[in-house]
Amino acid sequence: MSKPLAQLTDADKLRIREITQAKLKHFLDNGHRTRRANTWRALMSRWAKFESWCLTNNLTPLPATPEVVATFIEYYQASSYTTLSQYAWAINSFHVECGLLSPVSSKTVQDKQNEIRIVKLESGGLAQEQATPFRLHHLQMLIESYGESERLLDKRNLALLNIAYESLLRESELLRIKVGHLKSTFEGDYVLSVPYTKTNDSGEEEVVNITPLGFKLIQRYIQGAGLTKEDYLFQPIGRSNKVSVQAKPMSTRTVDRVFLWAFESLGIDRHSAWSGHSARIGAAQDLLAAGYSIAQIQENGRWKSPMMVLRYGKDIKAKESAMAKMLAERR
Repeated sequence: MSKPLAQLTDADKLRIREITQAKLKHFLDNGHRTRRANTWRALMSRWAKFESWCLTNNLTPLPATPEVVATFIEYYQASSYTTLSQYAWAINSFHVECGLLSPVSSKTVQDKQNEIRIVKLESGGLAQEQATPFRLHHLQMLIESYGESERLLDKRNLALLNIAYESLLRESELLRIKVGHLKSTFEGDYVLSVPYTKTNDSGEEEVVNITPLGFKLIQRYIQGAGLTKEDYLFQPIGRSNKVSVQAKPMSTRTVDRVFLWAFESLGIDRHSAWSGHSARIGAAQDLLAAGYSIAQIQENGRWKSPMMVLRYGKDIKAKESAMAKMLAERR
């Protein structure tokens, strides 16, 4: 039977602390089993930030009062709104997992979040920077320059760039591809079977078509590296131009380095360097420019919301707006 807070005895409070600590230990020991690795790391990182701040200021992180959480958010208000939302998500998660009332749902915290959001909105602080798009003509220029290269590193890089563009896969998804996931069909098509993605954890494979040229580039790399069907497709390559086969996927930093290599190889200096997300953005923009619908592009990129397509394609949409077309006709 529940009691009002004012009626709790010292024994009641001790028992509550014991139960909370037991639930916390269970969550820390087992929470990673029901969450993806990246989600768990992000959760622990954001919580550690809040916990450290509380302990530095002699405040209690669990359970935290709404006033403590609001003060924490205000203290870090210079951070991006996305980061602040992640802090709130972590604080909420820990309280819920421990059977505690979440301070994040309180009016005090909600008001503070809205206050900061309005300030950021008026100052332009909600505008999100996006990666520089890696588009089809960039890929074609790289294939022209390095498509016949005998360097294994060049073969791997081209294969990765091609799959990244044609599949619209995320970095971690690219690195989980195994050689056996690539197949040719009876109809003569080339496909990539994707076991699971960020938005599909059903266990049912998704199939992505690969162009004949793309498949040729991939096969040149596989043969040069001597990989088997059980190997991860993308492997480290040392200075001796030899592959070092690993039993686990490479770090996503490798994907960023491949895109940086491509950026520097083409001598582009007008924009920020490409990163691992650039191919998804560039492919979305190319599809928009080619006249494909938002729904079709959303399906290809496996986005949960059409808003991501609109965000990535805002430059293309602006170029194709009625005003832009009218002004272009007057030049």
